[in-house]
Amino acid sequence: MGSSIFHRCVALLSGIGKVNAALTTTLLLEHFRPKQLLFTGIAGAMNPTLHPGDIVVGQLVAHHDYGGRMPEGMLRVPTKNPYVFTDNPIFFPADSGLVAISKVAAKDIQLQSIGEYKPQIITGTIITGDVFLADTKLNQQLQKEYNSDAVEMEGAAVAQICYQEKVPFIIIRSLSDSADDTAVLDFKKYGKTAAENSAMLILEMLKLLRK
Repeated sequence: MGSSIFHRCVALLSGIGKVNAALTTTLLLEHFRPKQLLFTGIAGAMNPTLHPGDIVVGQLVAHHDYGGRMPEGMLRVPTKNPYVFTDNPIFFPADSGLVAISKVAAKDIQLQSIGEYKPQIITGTIITGDVFLADTKLNQQLQKEYNSDAVEMEGAAVAQICYQEKVPFIIIRSLSDSADDTAVLDFKKYGKTAAENSAMLILEMLKLLRK
């Protein structure tokens, strides 16, 4: 008789914003103690070469709204580990093994097109803040400061909890808009396709993680 290996998988909805994401991540880690965490959803593009439908695998993830607001602008400072009071990194690094698996999975899927445009999957930097960014000028400013590819509202909170708890993680975002002056309209137009593309990559990764 043959034998099968089963891997338990817990799925949850984080809610919008960093507080909700941190809360649901903490509860997930406390109650289910997963060996690794995959977080996905939609985001706005910051890299000017990216378009709605594209996917950014976050090799690095950072908060863009944590620090001090000074006359000269935002002062970027690291968060602190609440247990030992040491500084966390400003850019939280994703698990290298999960990043490698995402690259293998990307070769085996066909993302939904946006009109004639065929979306791509890249590895890059994602930044997080408690705002829906729909401002071309601020987008360009933040992109320059962080060399970021995408912006969203939960990823760095998830990354921070996982980093402090030493749980391997990866943040994956599919782009619904360009976080610019037309972001609200683009979000409504492309959000569903972006979410489905993101889910497609996650499902393919789960197949590989079973092996």
